[in-house]
Amino acid sequence: MKACEGLLIVASPEVLATIPQADFSADGAGPTLLACQSEDPIPLNLLADAKVIVVEVDQASPASIGRLTELGRVFPDLPRIAAIADASVPLMRTLVHEGVADIVSLPFRIEEVLDVAARTIELGRRQVNQQAGLAPVISVLGSTGCSGSTSIATHLAVNLAEQLAGKRRVALVDLDLQSGMVADYLGIAGAGSVLELLQANERLDSDLLRSLERTAHAEVAVYAAPDRIEPLESVETDQVLRVLTMMRQQHAGLVLDLPACWTNWSVSAVSMSELIIIVVELGVNSLRQAKRLLQLFSEVGIDPKKVGIVVNRVERRLFGSIDLSDVDQTLHSQVLGTVARDDQYLASAQTQGLLVQQVSRKSKFNADVNAIAADLLGRLSFQEN
Repeated sequence: MKACEGLLIVASPEVLATIPQADFSADGAGPTLLACQSEDPIPLNLLADAKVIVVEVDQASPASIGRLTELGRVFPDLPRIAAIADASVPLMRTLVHEGVADIVSLPFRIEEVLDVAARTIELGRRQVNQQAGLAPVISVLGSTGCSGSTSIATHLAVNLAEQLAGKRRVALVDLDLQSGMVADYLGIAGAGSVLELLQANERLDSDLLRSLERTAHAEVAVYAAPDRIEPLESVETDQVLRVLTMMRQQHAGLVLDLPACWTNWSVSAVSMSELIIIVVELGVNSLRQAKRLLQLFSEVGIDPKKVGIVVNRVERRLFGSIDLSDVDQTLHSQVLGTVARDDQYLASAQTQGLLVQQVSRKSKFNADVNAIAADLLGRLSFQEN
């Protein structure tokens, strides 16, 4: 029997014992089996290596159903197949609503499991191919709360847009729902915010998307954070992904400014990004926090090749003594570039709602961000038409 590479089956020992070992392929390439009860956690290393997962669900156990739901929130790109004995119609509807790819019956018939798993993987491949024309997503986050990531995100979006000079604008999305400052830094007034998109549900469409855009320097569409503080847990992961996907259809590229606090939806937003930029400073605390972020990304299955480091607030007079290979060796992640310290002009610009290059044409800060933007244009496939 043909094996399904990357298939992980999670079930109780009693259920797994009903699968005849003879049903597995002779070359040892059969499914990975994990025996555990419905309340037991699933090891992250197995999830990171899986292409599709079949999970036994006890419909009488809220913990069992909750585990499957949480799995989808933390690993949104991992197709889930529920294995249920005599599934009720309401439960099947609930699982479909939660994004479960398919359902198989218990006790297992391995032929059915392999067939459903193979079809699920193939469907996922087709969806990836369909999304190949979507604009790339760049997530920008700070290792600490005062790392300057918002300043870099705003200038990066504008520099990318200016270098692209295409028919589509770059979208700058402020997902820091509690303390976002993108619109303030750019001096953009306007009504509405990204929160209205996240709460639109079935009302979400391209017209609503355009109505909530604010314009920054002609080439950048800004989706601002709300004026009032919003609970981060009030946002649903599915809606975040829907909004970002629609934005990718309308724009040349997306730059996301993310909150410092992590939620299921913010992890999912980062997971869909082509590039994740962590802004650090050359200090012990900043590098330590960056290392913790990288550990989090590893635990949720994010490819480390998608992560890049930008070293901010580099003192020009110290540049000759800085060995950036130390950052690379500490974090084991690529360094995309450095950004010079420019406290005077940057603070003046942001107070006035301007870009730093509008205050000083000789800004080393902007020149450094512009160089990073040029490098990203060579790495990612932006949509210009």
